[in-house]
Amino acid sequence: MIQTLIVLLTSSFWAKPILAKTTPQTQIHVTLLGQPCLLQGPLDESTLRLIHAIGPAQLYPTLLSSDPNLSKSEAKKALEKIRSASNLPSLLDSYREKLGKRLEAQIAFLESIGIATKTHQSLALQKTSKKYLKQEPFQLIHLFKSIDAPSKHHTVMRDVIDQAFDLFNDNIEPDPEEDFHRAIKKLNIQYHCSFEEGEAEPD
Repeated sequence: MIQTLIVLLTSSFWAKPILAKTTPQTQIHVTLLGQPCLLQGPLDESTLRLIHAIGPAQLYPTLLSSDPNLSKSEAKKALEKIRSASNLPSLLDSYREKLGKRLEAQIAFLESIGIATKTHQSLALQKTSKKYLKQEPFQLIHLFKSIDAPSKHHTVMRDVIDQAFDLFNDNIEPDPEEDFHRAIKKLNIQYHCSFEEGEAEPD
């Protein structure tokens, strides 16, 4: 029994160490916030490019209540892109779902802004607000009443609609940007960028 134990210990001591398996890393060149970057991760090149394409810096449209038609068009493109993307890791599902809901609500409100601007009535805005908000902030209801006030000057009307759009965005599905960064971190995907002085490097 003692001899057997000695043999086992000796074999264990002289055994070759087991080397940890490493996952091959793919690297691609991309542009982030106008700067050249290297995107690296344990996925194939096409998947890395898809992930980069749906990232906040690449996908988020600039939405302005002062130009609802153009903003609506850009938001629809982003929504189509986020929903049609396929063969992506499931860790990104939450980000895609939340962003889709947020864009859908913003598109609806931008459509309502176009109607409100033409009619000087807030009815379309009210309907959209009730559909997408769990609870309407008092300030938003007050702004709707202000839009309905007679003899509203165009400049004042525009300022009121801007405020209403900001309040609406603050109360719909929260911006899921952090979900994206958490997902790629879990996937061991990293951006390596050399930003110019004064520019923040992404998480």
